[in-house]
Amino acid sequence: MEKIMQNKMKATLSPYLPISLPDSLTISQSHHLPISLPHYLSTSRAKRGFTLIELVIIIVLVGIIGIYIAPKISTEGYKGKTQTTRFMSHIRYAQHKAMVSGGMWGIEITGKSYRLLNNDNATEFPDAESINITVDKSLSITNSELPDNKVYFNFLGQPQTSNGSLLTKDTNFNVNGYTLILTPRAGGIYFQ
Repeated sequence: MEKIMQNKMKATLSPYLPISLPDSLTISQSHHLPISLPHYLSTSRAKRGFTLIELVIIIVLVGIIGIYIAPKISTEGYKGKTQTTRFMSHIRYAQHKAMVSGGMWGIEITGKSYRLLNNDNATEFPDAESINITVDKSLSITNSELPDNKVYFNFLGQPQTSNGSLLTKDTNFNVNGYTLILTPRAGGIYFQ
């Protein structure tokens, strides 16, 4: 009986597994064999990964969530800050040009726009499309020493008036609700 069972087990296992049972092995010993299937026949979930259907469902769910979340993200505040930072870099540019060319480069503010000046001649900034650059909301300059809304820089980078006298007070620029302060002696500019 044991021999018949062993032959049946050999016949059952041999088409699926690349092992053969020795004749001396009994049925009671055969269930302790270390039988392993090839990796591609394994049915464990960890080795298979995700199916295409599961990935498509995840992508669709992320898309639906994105449709509801994207309109709630506002970039309105970034534009004003960007324009303020650009204005600040343009002041630095005018100051730099004055230092390398011997002075009298500056900025003139009119309404919501400003422009680069070289001895009262308007010139274009390197990153600008036109001579006048306009901001969205507001642009103003506050300093009683600058009645013509023009600030120039001398060859040392110090801010001065259009007639050449050095500024003695801080100059405040209000750009889209942000305040920039230009210091009188060194010409440093920073956010308040």
